[in-house]
Amino acid sequence: MLFAALSCLLLGIGTPSFGADTAWFKEAKFGLFIHWSPSSMWGTEIMDPRRSMPRKEFETAAMRFDPRDFNAKSWVRLAKQAGMRYIVFTAKHHDGFCMFDSALTDFKITKTPSRRDVLAELARACREEGMPLGIYYSLIDWHHPDFLGKDAPPGAWAPKARPALWPRYARYVREQVRELSTKYGEVAVFWFDGGRLSFTLEDWGYPEIFAMIRRLQPKALINDRTLLPGDFSTWEQLIPEPGQPQGPAPHELCLTIGTTWGYSRTDRNFKSAEFLISRLAKAAGRGANLLLNVGPMPSGRIQPEFEERLLAVGDWLKANGEAVYGTSAGPLGYAPQSDVQYVSTAKDGVVYLHLLRVPKSWWLRVRAPGLRVRRARLLEGGAAVTFWQLGENLLLRLPRPGSMVIELLLRAP
Repeated sequence: MLFAALSCLLLGIGTPSFGADTAWFKEAKFGLFIHWSPSSMWGTEIMDPRRSMPRKEFETAAMRFDPRDFNAKSWVRLAKQAGMRYIVFTAKHHDGFCMFDSALTDFKITKTPSRRDVLAELARACREEGMPLGIYYSLIDWHHPDFLGKDAPPGAWAPKARPALWPRYARYVREQVRELSTKYGEVAVFWFDGGRLSFTLEDWGYPEIFAMIRRLQPKALINDRTLLPGDFSTWEQLIPEPGQPQGPAPHELCLTIGTTWGYSRTDRNFKSAEFLISRLAKAAGRGANLLLNVGPMPSGRIQPEFEERLLAVGDWLKANGEAVYGTSAGPLGYAPQSDVQYVSTAKDGVVYLHLLRVPKSWWLRVRAPGLRVRRARLLEGGAAVTFWQLGENLLLRLPRPGSMVIELLLRAP
């Protein structure tokens, strides 16, 4: 933090403020991440020029991208049915292709046969549905010659490869962020990526970019994937264990349904709805959000396997959302037993016990030091749960097998 502040002073601007209101973000708990670009035409995550087809070949083919079935309203309504409270969309990924109408490049969707500004349509649908919209923007750009350096070997990034060109690329990034801050209405989140890779604050001009965002989009939250701390931290695929680096609070876990971020023809290793629900509960149990990713098909449709899982999570939230939305990390931690797994969340004098792995018996023992429980019941259906408090232990007789959420109403202190 001190390094960031000193760098801002050296650059002659004020220290970026990391105090945007995170209340809505902490209450939301569940969002939709959308990774989409021309790479979906090949059924691969991102067209990396170091590992796949030659860059020029990809770039020529990308300009034929024509997702005729794209319907922004259907995406937003699916997110709402899934119980999601915000969306983050990839305006530009590492391949450099812009899914918005940037005036700074012709490598964009509005120059393809589609001619549609996908981000503008999504922003409009989000406004109409009352859905906060976040924008993912990769600071890496495998298309831009000033990033890779014209004669640099693949992966040899400026400023090391062509230091004379880097200021022009940093200016390109800043001006694209300005476009995203001014052309698409209110932005809830700026989700940067790739900005911590062997660079410095001065290389990127982060303080200047962040100060601009604070001026143009004062309500927007900024993630932590730069060399400045950010308003929230991003965990990827895994929840850090206690004692591991957590990053600035609040936290967000981003997770794929399959194994890739973008659409894949060959990936059939889809996580089950039950697994996704358990990850949502575990994230909430650590006081974090879950940002669940889909990679739409090249047509613009979200594949049916993903829709099925999103709707199943939405059905679970209809019955159990009270134990997720607006909660904080609960006091009960993780289960000590090997045959049981649970987490807890808390809100307004109530502790919610999320039982994720079914015990072998109908009895469950939970360590609950300092907790004084007045009533226990199933959150879904309201059936009473018999319990006893024995010292620091809470003993519960489960009313049925299977995963469940148990509401523990606490006595007033």
